[in-house]
This record gives sequence, structure tokens and C-alpha cells, in this order.
Amino acid sequence: MLKLGQKAIGDALDSRDNSLNFIRLLLATSVIFWHTYPLTGVQPEWPAFLLGTWAVNGFFAISGYLIAGSRLRLEFGTFMWRRAVRIYPAFWMVLIITAFVFAPLSVLVSHRSYNVWDAVNYILQNMTLWLGELAVGDTLSGVPHHDSWNGSLWTLFFEFGAYVTAGVLLSFPFVRKHQVAVLTTVLLVLSAAVATRFGDGSLGVVDRAVPALRLWAFFVSGMLVFALRGRLRTNAAVGIVATLLFSLTWALGVQNWAGPLPFAVLLLWLGAVMTTRVGVKNDISYGMYIYAFPVQQLVVVFGFSAVAGAEWSALLAVALTVPLAYASWRFLELPLQRASRNWKPSFGPAFGAGPQRQ
Repeated sequence: MLKLGQKAIGDALDSRDNSLNFIRLLLATSVIFWHTYPLTGVQPEWPAFLLGTWAVNGFFAISGYLIAGSRLRLEFGTFMWRRAVRIYPAFWMVLIITAFVFAPLSVLVSHRSYNVWDAVNYILQNMTLWLGELAVGDTLSGVPHHDSWNGSLWTLFFEFGAYVTAGVLLSFPFVRKHQVAVLTTVLLVLSAAVATRFGDGSLGVVDRAVPALRLWAFFVSGMLVFALRGRLRTNAAVGIVATLLFSLTWALGVQNWAGPLPFAVLLLWLGAVMTTRVGVKNDISYGMYIYAFPVQQLVVVFGFSAVAGAEWSALLAVALTVPLAYASWRFLELPLQRASRNWKPSFGPAFGAGPQRQ
């Protein structure tokens, strides 16, 4: 059900009745259904790749909105501390569980070799967010996607990079005063880079950063919606216009570089007008995103996908990932977020943050 009206989107999203957590949960589930096909070695009969790609795009759009608000409320040091606490502990925990629980479990069935030093190497190579080793020895040998225990994690380096960039950018008074103009300019530059396939075919770090240009365009789009939050309304017109513009980009085949802003507006408008209590108290979307891939690999290793097929494997993976994601939220992410609020460093006037009024 939609709750339409003339309230500003910013006011609706500031309330506890918003549906952003529910939308992020749907996006995380969409990624699981996307990944089930390469992990099971099945060719999908529908465009699963597009579903997963746009789900990740949506994560970045919503994140851009929330991060802009967080940065404008907090000093730079406090902002970065809270961002680090939000990302790193749960990330490190999934590395540890993958290396010392999931990988050993897999060899019970596959009878492959498991070496504790391979597990340690897996953690050390990936602990900064930049992924240097995706496998734990040869524990996944014999499955269709044998070279990666957690292919979802690659986006986190670029997401945290977006946090740092947004934090620095919004430290400048000029940018704060002219958010719409500055963010529009940044979005145009990123969109042009995506449209011209800037850096495509390059070697090393540049090549790995090419997909991040698309994700950063969605992130900046979310930031731009935050800057416009007082002007956009929760009425039907905003949702209809955003839908039509987004559909037009697809009709013209320019959705990858022209679609970020209308897609961000549409997602955040839905978050403001949808009425659901799912996810209001417990935000398990991050846990779903980081735990689903290794769970799906175990489902394949244990042979369920060979019997039931890709779609049922995805459903089983969702069911198995939910308790892991809830435990991550309830016993790690939430307590650390609460504890992090007691630390408020100051980096001087240039990095200060006062109340933002629009």
C-alpha cells in the first residue's frame, strides 16, 4: 500500500515509518536470485543479470542518500568512524566464518583438501576491503564457480571509497551551500565516463574500477536526491514522472548512464510512500548481502542445486541466510553502532558539520 500526499520526501524518510530497509532487503534477495545461476552453472531463461545489477545499483542509490544526511549531521571524524564501524566488523566476521567454518564444512562433502594457512591467507588478503584472494585453497574445486567463496564483497571497497569521497566533498562550505549544482556536475561527469566506457580494457586497478563508475553515479544520484529532499513530494506525480523517465532511458538504450537519477528518485520515493513494518526494527540487508554468496556455495557443494535446480537453491539460500544476517545485525552490527555513538572526535572547523536546513 502507498501513502501518497504532499509531504516532502525528506520528511517522510526521516520518520520511522519509511520503507528503505524493506527495499534494501528486496534488493539483497534479488542479488541472491541473480547469483544462483552462475553458482549452479544453469543458464537462466530470464534476464537475471539485469535484476542483480540493478539491485546493486539500488543499494548505492539509497546509500548515497543516507550517507549525505549522515555527513551533514556529523563532524568528519565521527562520520568516518561510524562508517568504518558499519562496514568493517561484519565484513571481517564473514571472512572469518567463511575461512574457518564454511570452507571446512565444504570439504566434508567434497573431500577436497583444507589448509588452515590458506584460510589465514584468505582473511589477510581481503581484510582491507580490496579483495586479493577469493578462494580458500582448493576447497571449491569441482563446483561451477570454483574460484570464489564470496563474489558479492567486491562492491564494498568502492562503497567505502564513496563514503570517504562524500565525507571530504561535503566538508567544504562551498559544496554545502551549492549541493545541487556541485552534485549535478559530478553526476554528469560520472555519467559521461560510463557512456564513453572510460577505462574499459585498461589493466590492473583501473580495469577493476570501471564498474565502480556506474555504481558511483547511482551513489551521487542518491546524494542529489537528498539535496532535493525538501522539493520532492510524496504525491503520485513524482513517482509517475520518475517511472516514465526511467522507462525512457531503457527505451533509448541509455539506462546505464542516464538512468541513475530517475531510478534513485523512484526508489527513494517508494521508500517514502510504501507502508510496511518489515525491516523497521532490524536492518538485516547488509548481512543478507555479505553472507548469501558463501551460503549459496555450500548449497551447491552439498548437492541440493543438482537435485532441486537453481531457483529452489536460491530460496533455500535465502532461508539459510536470514538467521545469519539477523545474528550479524543483532549481536554485532547493532551493538557496535550503539557503542560508536559515544566517540566524537573533532578534526577542526573545516571538517565541522552543523544542522542543515533546506
